[in-house]
Amino acid sequence: MWIRISYFFLLSFFFSPRVLFFFFFPAAEQRPLSPTATPLGKPVRRLDVILLFLSKNKI
Repeated sequence: MWIRISYFFLLSFFFSPRVLFFFFFPAAEQRPLSPTATPLGKPVRRLDVILLFLSKNKI
């Protein structure tokens, strides 16, 4: 369990949150879309926004 969590933080510096979420929780991506889905058809998660903001500031 801790190995998987540490890998998650290591890989989060190289991959987008969407790829990581699909890699660690593949079953969650199969659920039906929520009413708050984006035009792309994917619901926006707060974690995605936070990590995107941090990655933009890092560059």
